[in-house]
Amino acid sequence: MNYLIFIPSLYITVSILYQFILGIASLFDFRKINSLNGRHAFKKILIVVPAYREDSVILNSCRENFKVNYPNHLYDILVIADQMKKETNLALREMGVIVFKVSFKNSTKAKALNAVNEFVKSSDYEGQIILDADNIMSKNFLKRSSKLLCAGYEAVQALRQAKKLNSPASVFDALAEIANHKMLCQGANVIGLSSKLSGSGMLLSKVKFLEIIPKLSAIGGFDKEMELLMTKMKIKIYYDGNIHVKDEKCQDFNQMSRQRARWLESQYSFFRKNFVYACKALNEGNFDYFHKVIQLALPPRTLIPIASLILGLISLICGLDTLAIINLTAFLLNLFTYIILTPFNWILKHGANLILALPKLIHSTIKSLSLMPQSKKEFIHTQHFQNDV
Repeated sequence: MNYLIFIPSLYITVSILYQFILGIASLFDFRKINSLNGRHAFKKILIVVPAYREDSVILNSCRENFKVNYPNHLYDILVIADQMKKETNLALREMGVIVFKVSFKNSTKAKALNAVNEFVKSSDYEGQIILDADNIMSKNFLKRSSKLLCAGYEAVQALRQAKKLNSPASVFDALAEIANHKMLCQGANVIGLSSKLSGSGMLLSKVKFLEIIPKLSAIGGFDKEMELLMTKMKIKIYYDGNIHVKDEKCQDFNQMSRQRARWLESQYSFFRKNFVYACKALNEGNFDYFHKVIQLALPPRTLIPIASLILGLISLICGLDTLAIINLTAFLLNLFTYIILTPFNWILKHGANLILALPKLIHSTIKSLSLMPQSKKEFIHTQHFQNDV
């Protein structure tokens, strides 16, 4: 009986300690990437946008992305149009967008990106930025990207910010994004490890784009597959919070369940496939790849505090006082981690509503676990809708 409580308690407590360490590390960011001084050339950049049935958002996002502060002749936007309307594709072309039409029986981002590989190979673009169809870049995105390429950075994740917080689900989704960037991107970089990739707002040098993209085959979680491939090949992934993309967040908990199901299935699937190789890589000195694989073993963050609290109470009832103290201390540590990572104005503005919506969030996370088998067989698309910037 003790082992039935001890093993999950150890799993949850170690997960909480790991997040706490990365959260604290993110507060002490002295990396060179924060200050890119000196002269640099303007690189020619291609913005690649996989778009599966994204007629409702793609025109507005491309229109906004043409407003970046960068010489017009040194960048292009390429939309990989998968099952989009003819009138949408025509409007994009009239706007100056390169429209690359594709049609797959089972559409995935990996397939879409692979479709433009030859186009990129024959072009003179020196860097590629991968965006989601709804993403809107900050005005300095391309200038900063050019500086990063000149400085030798070949794989960079930018900050993703919420477009609009108009529902409890969107606020929870945005807070999860903040935690991701602070802990898994910035915190990881500070202690010398590769950043997490978020699926969009990603900058790759042409060399790395052509090296990595043809190797992608994931139905879901192509960003996780990219992380693993890069770190396995000892390619360092950097995080730069000085540039950002505006990103639409989940507007309801049902949408969140579908999205998380896709993420969780790919996360645990990649963990199972890579664990043995990660152990071999660790023995060969590749701790970055090992860390990426072990990171995939983390439980859903929404359930971590609930699990630690329940395990603490069960331990107390069973008379396991030491284990109860460990679990309850872990619960408080987890709470403290999220408090220091959450902007104070968010706590004041959204705190009460978030507490009231917490049961819906927990139910959404549990539901996502039940949807995981479906996401293994098919790509569960998260529909984007027109939103104010």
